[in-house]
Amino acid sequence: MAGNAATVLKHLLHKSPTLPPPNKTLTNTILTHLEANRLREAVSVLFASPDPVPHSLYAQLFNLCSSQHAIVEGRKVESHLVTICPTPPTFLLNRAVLGNMRVFE
Repeated sequence: MAGNAATVLKHLLHKSPTLPPPNKTLTNTILTHLEANRLREAVSVLFASPDPVPHSLYAQLFNLCSSQHAIVEGRKVESHLVTICPTPPTFLLNRAVLGNMRVFE
């Protein structure tokens, strides 16, 4: 019995959460705003949506927020990321931290 419980617990702990696929329409809308150099609007569209976007788009948004010293927008991107994905990839968390550090340089 203990072997079964340990096996079930191990399976539950190592099972990665399943996320819905990224919303392509949302991604395209955000990219359109970014191409027009409208970071604030892009982040507002992201923040208002309950849907995930590709991790590469989160990384791009973190980089743009830090280079433009847009701390409010950076925090919104970070908030959306951790709301949609409770255990985000480490590289995205690092980008969020580095982005916050660069804003104050």
